[in-house]
Amino acid sequence: MEILSSIGSEIIIYLQQIGAWLLIPMEIFTFMGDEWFYLFVAPIIYWCVSPGLGLRLGILLMFSAGVNSILKFLLHTPRPYWIEENVIPYSTNVSFGAPSGHAQNAVVLWGFLAYWIQRTWVWVIAIFLIFMISISRLYLGVHYPHDTLAGWLVGGLILIAYIKYEKPFLHWLNTKSAINKIGLAFLVSTLLLVIGIGLISITQEWRIPDSLADPGATPPLTNDVLKENYISGLITSAAALFGFSIGAIWISSYGGFSAEGNIWLRIVRSIIGIFGVGVIYEGLSYLFPEGYNLTAQIFRYIKYALLAIWIAGGGPILFIKLKVSTPAKLTPP
Repeated sequence: MEILSSIGSEIIIYLQQIGAWLLIPMEIFTFMGDEWFYLFVAPIIYWCVSPGLGLRLGILLMFSAGVNSILKFLLHTPRPYWIEENVIPYSTNVSFGAPSGHAQNAVVLWGFLAYWIQRTWVWVIAIFLIFMISISRLYLGVHYPHDTLAGWLVGGLILIAYIKYEKPFLHWLNTKSAINKIGLAFLVSTLLLVIGIGLISITQEWRIPDSLADPGATPPLTNDVLKENYISGLITSAAALFGFSIGAIWISSYGGFSAEGNIWLRIVRSIIGIFGVGVIYEGLSYLFPEGYNLTAQIFRYIKYALLAIWIAGGGPILFIKLKVSTPAKLTPP
C-alpha cells in the first residue's frame, strides 16, 4: 500500500504542477460526480424525461452511496492531503479515501445512462466523463489513483449486477403485494444500516493515527467526526433508498405518470418538484433537531425518506392533479 501511495502521490503532484488554471475545470468535473448533482439530475430525468430511467438512477445511486460509505469505513484509508505535505488540498473531505465515491457513482450513473440509451456517442461521452471526474479527484488532492480504480471496480460490479438481475427481479417483485414491496424496501434499507453501523463495533478498537488526527483542521480530522460523518451519510443513503421505493409504489397505484409534454409542462413540473424539495428540506431542518445523537439521526432518516417519497411519488401525484402530467402505466424497458 505504501508503494501505491508513493506512486500515487507523484502522479497527483505532477497533475497539480500543470497549473492552477486547471482548478475551475476540475471543480466542474468533480461537481458532475457529486451526490448533490446526481440528486438534482435524477429527479429532473424522472419528472421530465423518463420515469423509468429516473427511478432506476435514483435507487441505483442511493444503493451505491450506501455501499461506498460502508467500504470507506471498512478500509479506512487516508486521503492524499492528510499525509502528503507536497499535495495541495484544493478540496477537503471528512471521510476516508478508498473507494472514491465520485469515481464509483460516475460509473453507475453515466454507465447506466449509456446502457439505457444504447448509442455509441453516448458511450463515448460517458467514458469521457467517468475518466475526467476521476482525474479531477486526483488533481484536487483528495484521492490516490488506486482510490479511483477501486471506485471504478465497485461501481462496475454494481452496474453489471443491476443490469443482469433487474428483469428477473422485477418479474418476481411484480407478483408481490404493495405491503410486501414496502416491507422488502424497508428490509434492504435496514440491512444497509445494520451492516454499516455494525462495522463500528467491529472496528471500534481502530483509531485514526495521531499523525493524522487534527481537531483544528478544517474540516476537523478526529475519530468522532469521521464516525459521525459516516453514520450521517449512511442514514441519508438508506433513507433515500427506502423513500424512492415507497414513492414508486405510491405512484404505481395511479398507474404511473407520464413525463411527456411540451417544454413548458416539463419546466412547470421541474419548478413544482424542486420547490417541494426545498420546502420539505428546509421545513424539516427547522422542525427536526440537529446533531449526531440517536434522536437526531432518527429524524434525519425520516427527513430524507420523506424527501425521496416526494420526488418519486408525492410530486408526480401532484403533477397529475394539477394537470401538468397524466397517468401512464410504467413498464420495464
